[in-house]
Order: sequence, then structure tokens, then C-alpha cells
Amino acid sequence: MNKGWKTKKRLIGKSGDLFLTRRSGTLRRARVDAIGKTRYVGITSRETAIRVAEHAASSTAKAGLSYEPVATGLSRIDARIWEQNLINQFGLQKNGGQLFNQINSIAPKYWWQYGIYPQ
Repeated sequence: MNKGWKTKKRLIGKSGDLFLTRRSGTLRRARVDAIGKTRYVGITSRETAIRVAEHAASSTAKAGLSYEPVATGLSRIDARIWEQNLINQFGLQKNGGQLFNQINSIAPKYWWQYGIYPQ
């Protein structure tokens, strides 16, 4: 899955979480709750601080999460593929998973086009 993108693995407690980001343009981000559980993954093309402040000011469950960007070099579609793979890995809460994300980044009917498989 890593096509030369800079990534790093960060271990939190007993589980390892992979987070991705981009140097310019699309930013890959992940939010973690107080016990180190990944609860939200997303993409933004704006300044990190602005998007983090928007989440913090919201009245959603994402407001109390900490944010950490960690990998660089993704195009918009590559960021969406990574995001979808992380959504598949951690699962949408509405389907019994742990993520606050409400929708998939890429519709399941198109996963085959990007080499995405259910976990």
C-alpha cells in the first residue's frame, strides 16, 4: 500500500495506529481520543490549525479529540484511498466500528477500481 509515501507508525498503548498527511494541498489527518483509540480520519486542503479549530468549536463528538498529522506526499485520490482503507480498518460507528466518520470516502461499488478491499 505504501508507494514511496513518507509514513510513520505510532504506537499508542497496545495498538498501532497509522496516520497520514500531505505536505501541500491535501492534508491527511487522524484524531485520537484520551485513551489512544483512533476515532476519526479525514482529509482537508486547508491549514491544519484552521480545520482543527473548526472541529474543536463544533458540538460534535470530534470536538474533544486530539489531532496529529503524520505522513506526507499524497495526491487527493491517494489520500481518499488511504482514508477509505483506514475507515475499513477501524470501521464506521454506525456499522459497529469505532470511527465517528459518518460516510465512506469512496463508495463501496468503486472500491475495486482502487484496490480497496473490505477488512
